[in-house]
Amino acid sequence: MPLTFRTSRKRARHFQDHGSDFDALNEADYESKAGAFLTNPLNTNTLEGIRPRDNATIRYNTVTEEYGIISSDGYIRTYYKPDPTLHGLPSNLDYFNDNCNQV
Repeated sequence: MPLTFRTSRKRARHFQDHGSDFDALNEADYESKAGAFLTNPLNTNTLEGIRPRDNATIRYNTVTEEYGIISSDGYIRTYYKPDPTLHGLPSNLDYFNDNCNQV
């Protein structure tokens, strides 16, 4: 069964906010790309961690800058390319590490 957002409303909102990060054609394409990133086997460029405060799984690709989160009950929480000017940390790797350490 493919990985999905919890609701169509959440999928629509995330597509509107982040779909252009991945040249997604529509909501379904965005959701498919998110699901693939979050479920494909890890490669040498992709890091994965569990966020202690909610047991969400976080993935970050250090080359493509893709960043995604799966909720502990198996839904896509988000998929985007973080921006240090928005999250305020020196790099996206720092952002990933910070999120993996949130309690």
